[in-house]
Amino acid sequence: MRATDIGGIDAALRSMPYGVYIVTTRGPQGDHGLTASWVMQVAKAPPTVAVALHRGSASAKAVSSSRVFAVNVLSVESRELAERFITPVDRFDAPPQPTVVRGVLRLPLLGEAIGWLECEVKQEIELGDHVLFLGEVVTGELKKADLPLTTIAAGMGYGGVAR
Repeated sequence: MRATDIGGIDAALRSMPYGVYIVTTRGPQGDHGLTASWVMQVAKAPPTVAVALHRGSASAKAVSSSRVFAVNVLSVESRELAERFITPVDRFDAPPQPTVVRGVLRLPLLGEAIGWLECEVKQEIELGDHVLFLGEVVTGELKKADLPLTTIAAGMGYGGVAR
């Protein structure tokens, strides 16, 4: 990448729309969760999703050790919940507490989500400052047909060029 390209590349990458999800897992210290936008389906048979998490995050370390994660799909009206899982607070226990149910893989699933996918990690790939987890979907549910939250609707952005 040429230095003269950085501004244009950064602007173009930041303009790409993504869904906004909460990725949850469990670890030795308890439940973990974070807001993520780099999430996508990558295969239909078997159904597989990819989640990119910052390499140094506690949640990435927990996914790596537990080998399972859940993708909680948020509705367009769930911006506050998405913001909660960005801020460095106790995301599960600080009031107001999100509703948590346990899935088939005993993962924390958010009752406020419109749906979720529970996944087993099949591959982990280190890419720059992130880790890409490829997870085979074990089970999933769409609880409510609603518009999903996107980075555009939420006014959120995550991307661009590291400087």
